[in-house]
Amino acid sequence: MSKRLIFFIIAAALQMLPQAAFSQDTDVFVDPNQPKIDSLLAAVKPDSPDSVKAWNYSRVSYITCDLDTSLKYAFLSLDYCTEDNPKRDELLPYNYNNIAFAYYMKDESRKALHYRLLSARIYHQTADKKREAGTFIHIGNCYLDLNIKDSIFYYYNKAIVILTEIKDTNFLIDAYNNLGQIYGTMSLHDNAIENYRKGLDYALALNNTLRIACGYCFLGASINMKSDTSFYSAIENLTKSVRLFESMNTQKHYDVEYKHHAYKELASAYIKAAKQTNKKAYADSCYKYVTRAGNYYKSVGSYNNFVSCRFCYVDYLVFNKRYADALSELLGLGKYLTDDHLMSVYQNYYRYLYEVYSHLGDYRNALYCHEKYMDCKMAYLNDSTLNSIKDGEVERARMLDSVSHQLETLRIETEHQKQLRQKQLYIRIVGSLAIFVLMLAVVFFFYYKTIKESEENKLRADALEIERTLLRTQMNPHFIFNALNSIQSFITSNNQGEAVRYLSKFAKLMRMILNNSMQQYVLLSEELASLSLYLDLEQVRFNNRFSYKIDIDDEVEEDLVKVPPMLIQPFVENAILHGLMHKPEGGLITICLAENGNNTLTCTITDNGVGRKAAAEIESKNEHSHKSVGMQLTRDRLQELNRNTQHSCAITDLEDSDGNALGTQVIIIIPEQV
Repeated sequence: MSKRLIFFIIAAALQMLPQAAFSQDTDVFVDPNQPKIDSLLAAVKPDSPDSVKAWNYSRVSYITCDLDTSLKYAFLSLDYCTEDNPKRDELLPYNYNNIAFAYYMKDESRKALHYRLLSARIYHQTADKKREAGTFIHIGNCYLDLNIKDSIFYYYNKAIVILTEIKDTNFLIDAYNNLGQIYGTMSLHDNAIENYRKGLDYALALNNTLRIACGYCFLGASINMKSDTSFYSAIENLTKSVRLFESMNTQKHYDVEYKHHAYKELASAYIKAAKQTNKKAYADSCYKYVTRAGNYYKSVGSYNNFVSCRFCYVDYLVFNKRYADALSELLGLGKYLTDDHLMSVYQNYYRYLYEVYSHLGDYRNALYCHEKYMDCKMAYLNDSTLNSIKDGEVERARMLDSVSHQLETLRIETEHQKQLRQKQLYIRIVGSLAIFVLMLAVVFFFYYKTIKESEENKLRADALEIERTLLRTQMNPHFIFNALNSIQSFITSNNQGEAVRYLSKFAKLMRMILNNSMQQYVLLSEELASLSLYLDLEQVRFNNRFSYKIDIDDEVEEDLVKVPPMLIQPFVENAILHGLMHKPEGGLITICLAENGNNTLTCTITDNGVGRKAAAEIESKNEHSHKSVGMQLTRDRLQELNRNTQHSCAITDLEDSDGNALGTQVIIIIPEQV
């Protein structure tokens, strides 16, 4: 999704990059930079210094148009970025960015993200603020492809803070326009408009005509996407954009592309105005600009944009009640629709056909097109939901494979270090035996003991970390089992609409849990976001029989504080299943987070359910009652965490003065990780 965003930086770079090509006589790939690549490789001799090899290989990685070749030479360059290489700090992030770009273009965004993070760390250490900010934007784009929204905005905001500090106006305009585009794809149009306005304000301050014209275009198009009667403002901004583009009178490819994009958006705003006011003048203006845009896109072979323009033209024909012409246009448009088009394009196509056939009184074809429209809509929803679930399962399997690989790597490294240490000790003893036999024996004894204890401590720490990782991975199948039960209940009750919506939320939650479970600690804001989504799903599952409230102390910096993932959720789940669900009228769960003043965080989970004693009596009579696996796993995690930290947990039964149960309270003490 992010690769479709309109980035000025990328657009400018593309004008300078060489274009890959194929031979006229064969289908063999021809890299236009091959002569320069051959020259760089020829300069690398077997006896060349590591600095020369690293630099030449990195340049080859950068200028080649073949992604696999770029990866090959970037990794080769990294092999020669040794500690004694004087250009190490410059070459490491350079190669990391080359690798990240190649993986990103190969749609392997998770790998790209890993190397962008490595690059950002080095830029931060070397105080290269501009490149650090640029890398943060690339990291945000990776998270956009991975659909991790909180991280998208977190890194974009970090970039904006740095760019504001160093007063890089051009880069700030790009950042705000990118954010506007991202919010637009999420249908958060007010947020999109806010960011487009900021980008436009900087463009006006810079007095750059192209950027101002684009700013008015993006702002007007975003305003036009809103469902209210905001077309007046949309038309005003888009008209300013068109006038600026026409005043430039340039033939540069990207300037012409942006101008016709403005034509298309202005035509869309005019037809919206015509529909809402029933004024023919607006429709005539739509025809004027949609014709310009459509003819251009057809001439350059941009058929996706051409189809979009023709849909707008169909709206114009329908407004003028030229239904026969609209039908002819749609039937002719069918030849431009290919398998490469998104399902949403087919949805619009059949929706327009349904509307036109209905106006013409051809209800048989209208019914057929409406059925096709619904098929496309359901196919889109089902494909996106199922793909999200499949991606989650694949990611979980990959995570488990990663843990196994870490164990094997640890074993091999241990054996290698043991052999190396024995060899070093043998050489040291033989070299010093003639003169310092007694002294060497004493030194050897203490040295060997110290090294052994250090290695054992390291091995224990590594084993403990792997054990914690395995405990976190056990939480996923437990939660998936419970959530799938909820989905099953909707399907068996023939509530397909709720099932689809529930699946969508469930897929989103799975993505968050899988990403969080890969880390020992996650931001408190991310943990609370997944917890809120879980509670929303449970409310739907239990027909809103309970409500919840999350209170966060003003002193808690949820975007900085980190906590172990999935630590709070099992206690909340236990409160729902064993406390509130046994209460006919449901109840309330309150989750409070507060600072203790001694670098610890207190999480208090309170419910007004039937209490633990009553719940135990009820469940003792039911042999199929729920067994809280999540609670046991969480206690195991707390026990592991308690070895080195101050985590603790206390559960209290709440009672009134007469001893009647008022609910249950759980208090977790967690040290802050900033």
